[in-house]
Amino acid sequence: MNKQEQSSLQKAKKLCRQGKPREAVRLLQQHADQHPQHGEITAFIAELSMETANRLLAENNIQEAINHLLTVIKYRPGDARAHFLAGAAFAQNGDYRRALQYTDSAIALDPGNIDAVYNKAQIYMHQGEERLAIECY
Repeated sequence: MNKQEQSSLQKAKKLCRQGKPREAVRLLQQHADQHPQHGEITAFIAELSMETANRLLAENNIQEAINHLLTVIKYRPGDARAHFLAGAAFAQNGDYRRALQYTDSAIALDPGNIDAVYNKAQIYMHQGEERLAIECY
């Protein structure tokens, strides 16, 4: 890790200790956008964004949680849990098209995720697509 990467990580960790994880993510994203080859930075962004998204979901701050989940997916596209949570959050916001998109991705990444299959059926039910919902089961 070079000095610039170390400096960015130290600043981000300080912001986290100060209770400012959103600012930490923004700082690290700026660094990652300029230096995408710095894997440790992108891994930290994904981890911090997932922690922040979970907290925001618990606080029922759905839209802000979605933003952080999309950040996780940007840096860890194979993270089935992030896709699952994004699908559930989009459904909670009534955006069923995007909810299905991310729920389908979660199922593709983790075919054994029964909760994702259930959520997909629920999304279809909310759309009045009973036949498609039944096909999920």
